[in-house]
Amino acid sequence: MKILVVDDDRALLRSLEVLLTQRGHEVECIDDPLRAGGRVKAFRGDVLVVDLTMPGASGLDLVKDLPQQPSHPKVLLVSGHTDQVSELDLAAHGIAAFLPKPLDLEHLIEHVESTPPVPSTGEPKIVGESK
Repeated sequence: MKILVVDDDRALLRSLEVLLTQRGHEVECIDDPLRAGGRVKAFRGDVLVVDLTMPGASGLDLVKDLPQQPSHPKVLLVSGHTDQVSELDLAAHGIAAFLPKPLDLEHLIEHVESTPPVPSTGEPKIVGESK
């Protein structure tokens, strides 16, 4: 699976990169939310893990336009500030799950690995033989 992680906590990013890569996933990490905006919009992977509260940008701001895309990634919002998000915010932004920090890594892995791959936007694949 292709996973993009956006969080200003570099130690957490490194841990997630190592863990998810060891499990066979392709992982990209960005520690600067201001630099992440364009990458989030252009991301055509399977899972986006984004921190809610970062200097200069909110995780909700980064993902606000994703639900309008035809095949957007599954979004997992993470934060140590559980009082700053409501179920309405989650639903309005197309967020699949909210995971409180400190992260339960097994719980995160369950969410990531239960995600069906995002369909390719390229040519359709032909399976089997025509008769």
